[in-house]
Amino acid sequence: MGNDSAEYLRRRFTKYAGKESTDQLPYFLLAYSTFRDAYCQMAAHATQDSAEQVRLEQWSQFYRRKMQGVIDSSPSMLRV
Repeated sequence: MGNDSAEYLRRRFTKYAGKESTDQLPYFLLAYSTFRDAYCQMAAHATQDSAEQVRLEQWSQFYRRKMQGVIDSSPSMLRV
């Protein structure tokens, strides 16, 4: 995510959370990326269109990389 996109997301997240809560943003990004990955995997398995399946699998990999990036940049989220 570019700096402009990250700043936009931070502002929107803060607006709807009602407070400055950017410490929770990595959890939101992880949850969103996990949801999108699972959705793309499900849709790829359900479609009969091979071109669409390839596209969805590529998006699934994109979201998996995003998940890994969030985890790598926020190791404290792995503590229980």
